[in-house]
Amino acid sequence: MTTKILKKENLNSNIPISMLKGALLNLGIQKLTGNLKEESLLETLLIDAAAKAVGDYTENDYLTAVLLSAGNSTINKSNFLLTTLGYTTATTFAKGMINIASGKKLKNQDEILPITDAFLSEARKVWFKDFPMQYIKKFTVENITEQNKIAMINNGSHGLTNATTIDGFFSGNSKVYFLPDAFSSANHLFIVMGHELMHVYQNYLLKGELAPKTTDDKRILTNAKEFFTYQYQKDILGDNKKLPACTPNEIREFMARYPEYVKKFQYNGYSWLKSINFKYPF
Repeated sequence: MTTKILKKENLNSNIPISMLKGALLNLGIQKLTGNLKEESLLETLLIDAAAKAVGDYTENDYLTAVLLSAGNSTINKSNFLLTTLGYTTATTFAKGMINIASGKKLKNQDEILPITDAFLSEARKVWFKDFPMQYIKKFTVENITEQNKIAMINNGSHGLTNATTIDGFFSGNSKVYFLPDAFSSANHLFIVMGHELMHVYQNYLLKGELAPKTTDDKRILTNAKEFFTYQYQKDILGDNKKLPACTPNEIREFMARYPEYVKKFQYNGYSWLKSINFKYPF
């Protein structure tokens, strides 16, 4: 007999990943301060396994509901898992978390995605529903120029965002291209799409600014964009893979050259981030 952990329909699947990460942080603090007892094996397993699994949140409603409850429990006075879920259910949950952490894929992760512009549009409406699409003049995997395809392949990237200009000034608009390999899984496409959408928004924020003309200026501005985009990819999109990082010298370089852009690229206040929701199938 299989023990059900929680009923999915009773949970809020729109809880952002930042709340999940906050719950994990709360549990970590409980452990460090001694409120979470080391002898509680299942609780320790929960923290360790869930921490490794946080980037793979296809069904993060289960994780979020349990972790948020755990974070608000008086852990030092009662064994949360045993008293709240029951021993059998707690054991099942802990084993499930270990399976996720060890690399076993959740359902729907092996499903073949349609490599079409129609699917791109449908996914964007669910995952990034409040993103201002009026700043995107092309959003495609079907209509990629050979030049853009080569640029993505040479850079080892799965997506590309080109800012458009008018008389040497940023227009605020962009064209976005995707390689077919961005569709290797729903979660991968979510990360690639989210990355490129951040670049689109950065280009919108640069509207009316003079586009850099020298190779050096272009490189420094690109580093600034990538620095903030990869941070957002990790903190907001939940991508916990090793990310390319700017060197300290590159950070000093773009902060000195483009201090006003650095201020604009602070993404925490962007309103469209609040409704990001990875959900698949739709």
